[in-house]
This record gives sequence, C-alpha cells and structure tokens, in this order.
Amino acid sequence: MAFFTVRLELNNHDDGDYDLLHEEMEKERMFRVVKGGDNIIYDMPPGTYNHVSNRTTLEIYDLVTNAVKRVIAKSPVNKKREPKNYELIITRDADGRRWKLNKNTDKNKLPKNMALIAQIT
Repeated sequence: MAFFTVRLELNNHDDGDYDLLHEEMEKERMFRVVKGGDNIIYDMPPGTYNHVSNRTTLEIYDLVTNAVKRVIAKSPVNKKREPKNYELIITRDADGRRWKLNKNTDKNKLPKNMALIAQIT
C-alpha cells in the first residue's frame, strides 16, 4: 500500500465550493482525516487530503483532477466573474508517513459512510 497526501487549493472560489469539493473528494476515497497507529483520528490541514491505495501517483492525480473539474464545471466563474482554477500537489510514500496533527474534533470531516474509517489509515 502507498500513502498519498493531496494538497489542493481552489482559486477564485465562491462560498460552498469547498463543500462540493469535499463531497467529490470523498467519492474518490480522499479523506480530510488520517488514522494513526494509535487508532486516533487526526484532522488533516485545510485543503489537504489523505488517501491509501495501491494506485500510482498519476492515477491519483487523474482522480483528483476529475473531482475538482466536476466542482468547477458547476460554476466556472465566481461571483466577481473571475475564472475558477486550482493548484494541486500529490506526494506518495510507500514507507508510511509521520505527522504532528490535532486530534479530530470536527465530525464533518469524517467520511459520511463510517465504514470507510478503516480505510483512512
């Protein structure tokens, strides 16, 4: 298994765009939390997602790009008539990750399908 960290920022976004993005990312099993070896769930920093799979970095890039494009396609320009865009970086580590994060306190960041909790290691 490989451990992916995805950092994604929406440029020229409107209110609600990040909510849509979080929904689309969760569909792709990209989570805003990570579960430590201590079984405690930690919050990822804003705009950062966790993913664990056997996929390649290119496959994850394509999944994330498609998710963010679905969000932008719903409203390609913001209320100021500026085009929406995004910035993205993906890192992959087959040896695990180390972090210093806060324990999860925002239940909205947890996957809607609680069965997915096992997959956010």
